[in-house]
Amino acid sequence: RQRRARGSTRQGLDLDGTIRRRYSALPVTIQLNGEAFETSGPLSVSRLLTTLDIDPRRVAVEHNRLVVRKAAYDSTVVAAGDEVEVVNFVGGG
Repeated sequence: RQRRARGSTRQGLDLDGTIRRRYSALPVTIQLNGEAFETSGPLSVSRLLTTLDIDPRRVAVEHNRLVVRKAAYDSTVVAAGDEVEVVNFVGGG
């Protein structure tokens, strides 16, 4: 059996898409559309879009150079150092 190191954290995904930790989460910095962006801790793509007040129906999201399917927004976790690109759909003729 492996034992967890003293002071290590246990992670799990809450229903609202945020990561909960046994101990308080530290702020993390991600790259959002090529710019540094700080969050209160790791979070799901859904939670990130909510934080940014972005309607998920009107965007495409790329996480670490992979396109994220809308069905995976709740389960895709964005953590420190990750790269996220959010692209808005524009209509017109």
